[in-house]
Amino acid sequence: MGFFSRQTLAQSVVNQQRPRIIVFLPLHLDSIYDTQGQYKLKQYDFPRYISAPLEFYQGFSEALDSLKHHPGNLDVYIIDSRSERQSLTTILQQDSIKKSNAWLLFGNVAESREIAEAAKFTQVPLININLPNDGGIQDNPYYFLWNNTLETQCEGIYRHWQQYYPLEEIVIVRKKGTIEDRILNHIKDAAKNTRGIPIRYKLFETTDTVSTEALATLLDSNKQTLLFGASLDERFARNLATTATNLIRTGYTVGLMGMSTWDNIREFNTNRFRDLEIIIPTPFYYPRTDEWSNRLQVRFLENNYSKPSDTYLRGYEMAWMLHALLQKNKDLAEALPGPKKLLFGEINWQPVIDTATLHLNYFENKKIYFVKRMEGSVFSVR
Repeated sequence: MGFFSRQTLAQSVVNQQRPRIIVFLPLHLDSIYDTQGQYKLKQYDFPRYISAPLEFYQGFSEALDSLKHHPGNLDVYIIDSRSERQSLTTILQQDSIKKSNAWLLFGNVAESREIAEAAKFTQVPLININLPNDGGIQDNPYYFLWNNTLETQCEGIYRHWQQYYPLEEIVIVRKKGTIEDRILNHIKDAAKNTRGIPIRYKLFETTDTVSTEALATLLDSNKQTLLFGASLDERFARNLATTATNLIRTGYTVGLMGMSTWDNIREFNTNRFRDLEIIIPTPFYYPRTDEWSNRLQVRFLENNYSKPSDTYLRGYEMAWMLHALLQKNKDLAEALPGPKKLLFGEINWQPVIDTATLHLNYFENKKIYFVKRMEGSVFSVR
């Protein structure tokens, strides 16, 4: 296991026999350390923008340490994708990068496009860890999204309505906006393309503020109603949750469903919205109740004085998955597609086909969990 800046990696000698994984992370090391390796920031300053990729690295590296006594070894190289010393284009042309079994990326749209193009040319599978959209990437069978795109979320939400809320009143609550338009259009497309009994819903359009009185005109106090917040905006989500709570206090039976970004709202992990059932779709769910997760949490707390994020656990289970697959098949482009059990959850990479050309655009994780929260606690997962 090695930790390298890009310049160091260019000069490294690579073992040609063992499987090799390259991990691209936006660590900004040149902004944090000087050329002598001295920390440039104030003593207790730490840039929050590198916390998530750094925790992914921690989880990944600790998982590899735990695998030392298992058969098979991996060579893993970490690339600082935001280094100022060499361009990403230059790095991607090096043989030490090209001759790999897999690339992992924690990055933005621009980095995804450049690295995905290189992955396609060199025929190396690239797993995008964090990006929730395809970044405009097409005709690339070597590109794997771990997150869900907006379209996949909406398709999953509609199927979830069909399965669990076929008899309830459903009200889509939205404000004006480009993303909000896309969400509504994806829901409409899902209604056209999904088999089964069509779901009827009402549409309520509003501003950032959601009027309790106006929304109540669409509700029947004798029926259960599911409010769907068709927006990624966290402020809108809080306002809608407040309105839903007010409706419950006035005698209505309502639940609230949102989008995956709502999982970042801290208030939903407290009892601020008492008695309101909040349902959030997410591709990543870590209950942290099993013995393995508890051991990792205790160790992380001892070493870092904080609890590990979901990104840490993502790194940990990704390392275990890749290690297991590479012991059986070094062609990961062949081994990655399809449903798989991970250490703490599941993943299901399925092909996304261009309907016009019938070409495979990329693979996307189609696994979606629906997590129910009430009074800050998770009480149901589907």
